[in-house]
Amino acid sequence: MSPDYIVLEMILIKKMMTKGGCMRKRSLKRALLVTLVLLLLTGCSSAFPSIKQISSLTDEEAEKLLMGKTEQEINDNWGEPDSMLSGFYGDIYVYEERQIVIYYDGDSKVANVRIWEK
Repeated sequence: MSPDYIVLEMILIKKMMTKGGCMRKRSLKRALLVTLVLLLLTGCSSAFPSIKQISSLTDEEAEKLLMGKTEQEINDNWGEPDSMLSGFYGDIYVYEERQIVIYYDGDSKVANVRIWEK
């Protein structure tokens, strides 16, 4: 579970508490318990976005999630790329009808992401 997801959960809980006055204590306890269980189940580790998740995003959204990740991290989580770029440092992954093109910088970290319909 990513830190962003945890922050989002806490924001939603806060909104529920302030919306219409105050959230009932029982609902608040339930929401906090669910958040705690999710944290324990994931070991507080940052989840790597799947290729399926990335394929449904815009270029900008995908770039925000992948920026700074290494080529090795991408390969470890998504497997070997379907193709490599010629003349650029990057990889091409294909998921269903979408191509995800990842460009790397000189340190093998994600520098740019582009997603196209096949």
